[in-house]
Amino acid sequence: MHDASPEPVYDRILAAGAIEPGDSVVVVGEGAAALVPGVLERIGDEGSVTVIEEHAEQLEALLEVCGDPRVSYLIGQEEVLPLPDATADAVLLHGAATEAHDLIELAHELGRVLRPGGRASLYEPDAASAAGTVEQGFGTAGLGQITTTTSGGGLFASAVKQ
Repeated sequence: MHDASPEPVYDRILAAGAIEPGDSVVVVGEGAAALVPGVLERIGDEGSVTVIEEHAEQLEALLEVCGDPRVSYLIGQEEVLPLPDATADAVLLHGAATEAHDLIELAHELGRVLRPGGRASLYEPDAASAAGTVEQGFGTAGLGQITTTTSGGGLFASAVKQ
């Protein structure tokens, strides 16, 4: 079930990401078109955004509407992010947990690419499919300060890399 009003969903993902000027932010999966403008507002001129999407046509569509030089686009999957270790200050996901085949693996990838103190923030529209697994994955991936809440049938989760 999808939240009837998507803007508050994206606002909550952005808020939990605690994005600051100069941050390097990764946006994964569906929802990038809605999240990137909010990220750009927060990172200032010195920050950067990397969008990772599995499908080239979706990246091309996003590039058409957002050609900002602070944004780079990569083709990749949630469970194997095409980034070096400890390169992101924040990783934001909307619905990527549904697309991921293994939520534990996804959480480990988030932990791998986040710098110490980096934040993971996600929204999964189907809370029933993700609730316990997301918390378990975050915990085993070295992420702490884990919070989860449900709203409108979806799950919001955030964590900080220790």
